[in-house]
Amino acid sequence: MLAGAFWPLFPRDPVFKRLIEAVDMTVVAVPLCGWTWAVYVVATLRKTKPSAFDPRRWIFILPPLIGVGGALAGLPLQNSPTAALFFLTLLVMLWSAAQALEEVDGKTANISRIYKTAMLMFFTPVGAWVLRPKVRRAVALGSGQ
Repeated sequence: MLAGAFWPLFPRDPVFKRLIEAVDMTVVAVPLCGWTWAVYVVATLRKTKPSAFDPRRWIFILPPLIGVGGALAGLPLQNSPTAALFFLTLLVMLWSAAQALEEVDGKTANISRIYKTAMLMFFTPVGAWVLRPKVRRAVALGSGQ
């Protein structure tokens, strides 16, 4: 993706190609997963104690690990089981964070609201601005203000 424009400048070494794909995957996946993890943590502050172990938080590290691990191992990342696993964990991660954000008031959210929030989280530049009031409300409720 990012390195495609400069690919002719790089050596044709397959190990170097894997390294470039891994860096490319990291540049894309880590900010998206970090943003959704932060929203999930803020949205669940009220529900869980800070010291409580929440196994759902670990799903936010899986998409970058799958993408980078697949790239470094030389697995195909397009139209493959690796890509399917990457996108499945990405969707579960987005859905979990969106559901937590929508249910911050204690009400059960319907599927259309969760879906809309998940799509806004996926399109981060727009979603950060649109979801800003919800995130601020979650912070205020979580900190007890």
